[in-house]
Amino acid sequence: MGNLLQMLNTLKVSFICTVLSLFCSSVLFEGKLF
Repeated sequence: MGNLLQMLNTLKVSFICTVLSLFCSSVLFEGKLF
């Protein structure tokens, strides 16, 4: 049970990191455009 919870937490963290990096890259891209 604990392993499953740890796996879910890792997935959540990696998902948040991916979303943040996508957001940052899109902001940088928009900044370069304008």
